[in-house]
Order: sequence, then structure tokens, then C-alpha cells
Amino acid sequence: MKTRSDRQEKAAALAAQTRPCPFCGGPARVRRHRPSPPDLLHTWWTVTCPEKNACTVWPMASGDSRHEALANWNTRVPEQTTVSRMP
Repeated sequence: MKTRSDRQEKAAALAAQTRPCPFCGGPARVRRHRPSPPDLLHTWWTVTCPEKNACTVWPMASGDSRHEALANWNTRVPEQTTVSRMP
């Protein structure tokens, strides 16, 4: 049986591997959604920015598992570098 401290440690580990919102820098929220037949037949996960007042957009990533949703959230487009032209 899992104790409260086990759940707290798991939540802390999850928070450590979750990157902040790419737009406002706020913390991310991971949620599990349960099926709602007949439309959905499986559980899915989302990661969102809960900072509705501070964030100018509502970013969200989803996946069929917690790991997939976190991997999608943590993926960032590489920063573009500027190349100066030689005269």
C-alpha cells in the first residue's frame, strides 16, 4: 500500500522532470482524464499551464500516458541562431 509520503515523493519527482510553461514561465499541471463513453474509450493525460491570468496563451500537450504527455510538453523548438552575412 502506498503511503502519503510515497505519493508526495512521486509528485516531487514528477514536478522535477516537468519544464515550466514556455510562454510565461509558470509551473505546469499534469492531469489524467478518464474515459467518457461513448466518445472516448481510454484514459488520456494533459499537461497545461494553469496561470490563466499571467499567461497570454493556453498551451497544452497531451498523450495516451503520463510519460507521453510530459515528453510532448517538454519538447521545445530549438532556438534559431542568426547568421550574419559577410560584406
